[in-house]
Amino acid sequence: MWMACVAPDSYPMAGDRGLGVLSFSLNFDFVVEAVANYRKASANRTDQVPKVANEAFAGLIVCHVAENKDDEAIGIEGARWFFHNVGELFKPLIAKNQLYSYEYLRHLMAVDKDPNDLTDAELKQHPMIVVGNPDEVLRKLETFDKAGVDQVICFKQAGRIPHQKIMNSLKLMAKHVLPHFNPHRVVANDELQSAAAR
Repeated sequence: MWMACVAPDSYPMAGDRGLGVLSFSLNFDFVVEAVANYRKASANRTDQVPKVANEAFAGLIVCHVAENKDDEAIGIEGARWFFHNVGELFKPLIAKNQLYSYEYLRHLMAVDKDPNDLTDAELKQHPMIVVGNPDEVLRKLETFDKAGVDQVICFKQAGRIPHQKIMNSLKLMAKHVLPHFNPHRVVANDELQSAAAR
């Protein structure tokens, strides 16, 4: 069983109940803290719900594996669209609670201004935006592994990324990135071609 989590107290609640976490926070520092709080609560459960506890922590990222700078720009633009629209989604909450909007964005997404006003380079540096060539993507994913995140939820279809670019990103991930994290799994060429053709 899994529990979707965003609010700080939802992570230890999931741990206490023996539920896996589906984290939808876009702030990496917050995710690192949430992992620690989840693991602590998970180690001292008082209200386990399922017969078998799920102790996995999964976190959302925007991910696009690119072959060249043009593909990378498409992925960055998709991430910009997603982050901007997440901010727009929370605007009514910000207004209702009279929260200072930039402070709220800093907490929610670790950005100081609207993502539409950030440069491509600034967006690419954001920990939850995993866009670049296979080596760059691999290095960024390693930071999640080191932080104790068991799985990443790769949001691939952000914004207006064309379908074929999404499929190519999946192919590059299968060929160059996933084997690093699962070296015992060999992906056959016909599997890659089949995935690319879809």
